[in-house]
Amino acid sequence: MFEAQVTLDGAPLRHTFVSHRPEFHEPVVALSDGEGVVRFPDIAADASIDIVVHAQNLAVRMLDGGSASSVEKSLRFRNKTSGARLNVSQRDKSFAYYDIMARCYDTYETVFRPIAPFTSATRREFPFGGSGEQAHDLMRKPQVDCRYPETVTPGKLPWVQPQSVMGGRPLMHIKAQSADSRLFGTKTKPATTIPHEYAHAVHFSLLSATERWLLAAKYGLWIATELASGRSGTHRTEKRTKPLIAYTESIGIFSQRFFLFATRVRPDLSGATLRRAFVDDEVSRRPSLEKLMPGYVQIGTRNERGEIEPRLLGESVEGAVYGAIFLDLADRVSLADAVNLYLRCGADDVGGFLGYARKQRRGALRKDLAAVSKTWSLA
Repeated sequence: MFEAQVTLDGAPLRHTFVSHRPEFHEPVVALSDGEGVVRFPDIAADASIDIVVHAQNLAVRMLDGGSASSVEKSLRFRNKTSGARLNVSQRDKSFAYYDIMARCYDTYETVFRPIAPFTSATRREFPFGGSGEQAHDLMRKPQVDCRYPETVTPGKLPWVQPQSVMGGRPLMHIKAQSADSRLFGTKTKPATTIPHEYAHAVHFSLLSATERWLLAAKYGLWIATELASGRSGTHRTEKRTKPLIAYTESIGIFSQRFFLFATRVRPDLSGATLRRAFVDDEVSRRPSLEKLMPGYVQIGTRNERGEIEPRLLGESVEGAVYGAIFLDLADRVSLADAVNLYLRCGADDVGGFLGYARKQRRGALRKDLAAVSKTWSLA
């Protein structure tokens, strides 16, 4: 058996597709494990072969953002023997593609994997299922694509297309670090682009094709209307836009904040304890993320009676929707339950979310949902 380890600047590239093409045969595809180790059972241990490490893992497939077509990124390592370490170093021109790819999986692992629907036996390390399928088949049907550095589509900010024209899957459009310093971060600004944008990709991937198409059409219409009216067509945590925009963006706010809290503030915690600590910290008088995130906006604080008092209100304010679902409702039920409801409901605004949630658990959440709706002025 032939074995190798794929790494990114020395760190394991987990669940990454690797291939070898024998002469006169189709490529043989394998998937690295959680330690970055890849195995080719049918290749002799004493063989010397060329190996291709693809910029594609179980979370995302990376594409060249400078091309109008879907050009996949990969890196070839020549004449490698069993036991070799295939390291993508910072000297490689394609390093950023693999870095973004790894950050997408890290976001999934940190934010979403511990929460249903990803805790089922068929998912876990496989965000979009397929744990029983062959690596070759999995590689041919990626669930999320990412274009980098995006230079073809207009705009200065990263964004996620709910349904791409080619493939019908979510498509991330990520700008270069020179245009978006939040991508890899700076000395004073943490890297929040991928935790935010990949959350949208996860959300969109769980919608039906029809739901993705309708969401893309509605979001695009809002942007077009904004621009036609002389406005910027942008959104912010505290800015009033439309219920669709506020609801859609709330999952991004949650993901980037939770990821930072889990990796930078309390990396010593995990599971329900971590999620409880996150909610408590976000509504404390001195939230930890205030020191880490420039422009941080606190959403609400807990009063002496233990109730969360909002600082933002309304179904058209994304910060308020984030606070209502991922802080207040999470405080009443659990953060895992709140995220699960959001991902499963298929709604395009908080009203639809509330309507879906009221029907769950035989109506057991109705009282909590009514209180949340009233507190945050969602109806």
